[in-house]
Amino acid sequence: MPRSLYGGIPPAGPAGFPARILELADELRSEGMAVGTSELLDAFRALGEVSWTEQEDFREALAATLAKSQEDRRVFEVVFDRFFFRAPEREAIERGLKGGALRGRREPRPG
Repeated sequence: MPRSLYGGIPPAGPAGFPARILELADELRSEGMAVGTSELLDAFRALGEVSWTEQEDFREALAATLAKSQEDRRVFEVVFDRFFFRAPEREAIERGLKGGALRGRREPRPG
């Protein structure tokens, strides 16, 4: 039984959530996985049954619908972690922040 607010429909993901799933699919494709429209429709249906706030359920719903082989599952695990749990680090790198800022510490100023 999916976890949901007030015993009803599972809460929808945050604004921009569908776009992030499509970006994840692009990342998976760039790593050689065949992710098509059918898999994405299955993924969105599965995500409608689980709470996006339950990390393990969320991961498994996506893996079950997007990874079609053991090799796909291995690729999925790596890309999923990099995509969802390294996003703040990626954003910081894209903005040119130093490693200390990534950990919430300021780099010492010279001088």
